[in-house]
Amino acid sequence: MLRQRYDEQKAATVTILWNQCAKYHPDLRQIPLMQDSHTFMETEERIGNLVVGEFLGEGQFATVKNCVYGGKDHEYALKIIKKDRITSFTSLMRVSNEIDNLKMLKSPYIVSVEQVIHTQEMLYIVTEKGGKDLFDFFDEHPHGVKETWAREIIVCIMKGVMYCHEHGICHRGMR
Repeated sequence: MLRQRYDEQKAATVTILWNQCAKYHPDLRQIPLMQDSHTFMETEERIGNLVVGEFLGEGQFATVKNCVYGGKDHEYALKIIKKDRITSFTSLMRVSNEIDNLKMLKSPYIVSVEQVIHTQEMLYIVTEKGGKDLFDFFDEHPHGVKETWAREIIVCIMKGVMYCHEHGICHRGMR
């Protein structure tokens, strides 16, 4: 009974966050209005005019998959956020800030946002597709890489971080 009550409270909180706060709070302006579930196509294979591809990775709140716009060859990354995983205003603010920052930052070292889609149960963020996952890169090179190559990689990472800092954004690494 306690678990049932907890689940009900969590669902109510999620509903208020996404249906009221995201819609009306001025600090959450990057969360778009919700798509009409009667006219918007959302399946495992398709999100609107996006064709969803293979799994690329996952984080604390999201799964990332490859995607393409129907009929096009250029690949993008599709960040899929289950709305019921965002259960606080602070977390919702972080999502909105992430979208805002990625839209604002224009650098070859930082992926940019192409589109944000808000549906009944999900928030989809379509971004440029970066390179391989860092852990996959490490797996492919278990003994490391030549110093010159490592230096090039670090320089590119630092250019992206410095660009963020120059625009008043502090990059937060993994804990």
